[in-house]
Amino acid sequence: LEEFCRQYRDRIGLPFFCKAIPRWVTQERIRLLQQAGLEQIEIGLEANERVNREVFHRRQSDAAFVAAARVLEEAGIVRHYDAILHNPYMTDHDLVCTAEILLSLRKPFSVNYYPLTFFPGTALHERAAEDGIPHAEPDEVRWDKPVAGLPSNYQHFTRVFFLIPFLPAGVLRHFLRHP
Repeated sequence: LEEFCRQYRDRIGLPFFCKAIPRWVTQERIRLLQQAGLEQIEIGLEANERVNREVFHRRQSDAAFVAAARVLEEAGIVRHYDAILHNPYMTDHDLVCTAEILLSLRKPFSVNYYPLTFFPGTALHERAAEDGIPHAEPDEVRWDKPVAGLPSNYQHFTRVFFLIPFLPAGVLRHFLRHP
């Protein structure tokens, strides 16, 4: 990374954007990348710890994601977080927990919301088929397409999620508690 950053700064010298996984984010790595020109970064929250572990098989704790976000906040990097919604394996509780993680972060930031895509040939695709969850092929996934098995208050929570970057946490917590 040190060599990349040195060469990028010396040969290209332009501001850049990158993607990272939370466990990769450290103060030292971000410092090196900033010196090379890093201005914006995108990292994946995806969902709360339970969903990340049990559905996506990712070893990412909520605390690890928040710690990575804090490093980026302190460095003054423009932050873009990713979250996967439209997921029949998420409960209302999972949606609230995921929202609370985002509400705990310092603004400004943006959030990119993605629908869960069941890619053929993956364990998640097989699981959905075994569980009888109808799912679209990757090129057919759309936000406006209903997905069977979504949490009961999914539409309400989705509206709250889209407001997270813009409204105070206290206001949004009220809406999370009163669907």
